[in-house]
Amino acid sequence: MTLRRLVCCLALCVSAAACGGSTVAASPTEPTGKPLTLAQAEILASVLVKNYEAGGTTFTVALPVPQAGASQPGAQAGPQAGASQSGAPAGPQAGASPTVALRGTLDFVNGVGQGTWQTVAAGVATDRPEGSVFWTTREVVEQIPGLTAAMSSTPRPKISYLSRQITTSSATDIVLTLLLKTASTQRENPGLIQQGSDAGDATFLRTDTLRTVPIDVYHFGKKTTYWVGHDDGVLHRLEVNLASAPGTTVIDFLEQKPVTIGGPALDEVALAAEYPAVVKKLTGKAPAADPRKDAIANANSDGNTTSTAAK
Repeated sequence: MTLRRLVCCLALCVSAAACGGSTVAASPTEPTGKPLTLAQAEILASVLVKNYEAGGTTFTVALPVPQAGASQPGAQAGPQAGASQSGAPAGPQAGASPTVALRGTLDFVNGVGQGTWQTVAAGVATDRPEGSVFWTTREVVEQIPGLTAAMSSTPRPKISYLSRQITTSSATDIVLTLLLKTASTQRENPGLIQQGSDAGDATFLRTDTLRTVPIDVYHFGKKTTYWVGHDDGVLHRLEVNLASAPGTTVIDFLEQKPVTIGGPALDEVALAAEYPAVVKKLTGKAPAADPRKDAIANANSDGNTTSTAAK
């Protein structure tokens, strides 16, 4: 995916707002900055390619979530409290919205991610359980607290992960998809980026420092801010506003390097749609329909699985 396509992908989320989905927020104000020079456009044109060439990265995500009982969040401009401009990965501070944190690794070459969810503050309303998660752009394989005990009396007592298709109606799933799409084999056309800059679609905001690294901060596309290393041209942070989140989601890329991700064993994974009663008991809601359910019996009889995120 090119940088422009990544921006277009996020723009489609804006259009989905009228359908009630989890979207990029329509903020009342836009970041302002200076038009890009050709040299700056060339840096942006290569930023996703650099991620792919590195092979992978470690990362953290701070996703603000509404407090339990809070009204549907509105869009807010600017980084959340905790989106530090100078040091550690973003996290909540006094007065900030509670957050759901994800820490893990991305394999850009094979298109697989692995991480661990953690609720940073108690009493939050979130649509994901805490625990390990593996994913591609099509599938999520995740742990659900209590699943192993719930499956112990079934014919598949080793199940500790459930597989489901990734969605566009969940802020956490949008973040998972976005993480894997921050790499590309195709360099963007810097001339087109600079043309967009003339129209205000891409601007240079400021210089900054992040974890001692000199940073150039750019606004590019709808509600997205790129923190790019001044000397290395590497994407160190990405900020995006989601309509379902009461603030700015902050993604920090910590160490770009080749990554190998091994998923759970095949006999530890089942389709969530195969066990709707168990999923509803543990999460409070039934799993979504999954077209893979009709084929899973044949796949299991052959000793295979439809999961691409499992080992």
